[in-house]
Amino acid sequence: MAFSRPGEKRHAQRFQIECPVSIEIPRPRKGLGLEEGKLRDIGVGGARFYLDRSLGVGTRVILDVHLPRASKEGVTTVRFKAIVMRELQGPSYQIAVRFRQGGQFLRRGLDELIQGSAGT
Repeated sequence: MAFSRPGEKRHAQRFQIECPVSIEIPRPRKGLGLEEGKLRDIGVGGARFYLDRSLGVGTRVILDVHLPRASKEGVTTVRFKAIVMRELQGPSYQIAVRFRQGGQFLRRGLDELIQGSAGT
C-alpha cells in the first residue's frame, strides 16, 4: 500500500511492507555486527524498520530486505547500502535510513543459504 503523510518532505512514495530485515554494521577492526529487525515501509530513496537497539544517526549500514516470494516458498533478498537518518525510541527503535545507492538482488535467497550451510 502506497502512502505519504501530510507535511512529508520526500517526493517518492513509500510502500508499507512487513517483512524481515538483516542489518550489517561495519565495525573497524571488529568485522561486521549483525542485527535482525522488521521492515515497516520502503521507497525509492530509503526505508524504515524496527530494531531492538539503537544504531546511531549517521551510522552506515547494509540493509538486507527479505521479501516473501509470490509462491510462498522462500524469499528474495535485496541489499541496500544506507545511512541512518533518524531514530525514534519506543518499545523498539524505529529507524529511518536513506539509501546510498540502488538495491542489489542477491544471487540466492535466505532459505537457500540456510539449507546450503546445513549441508556442509
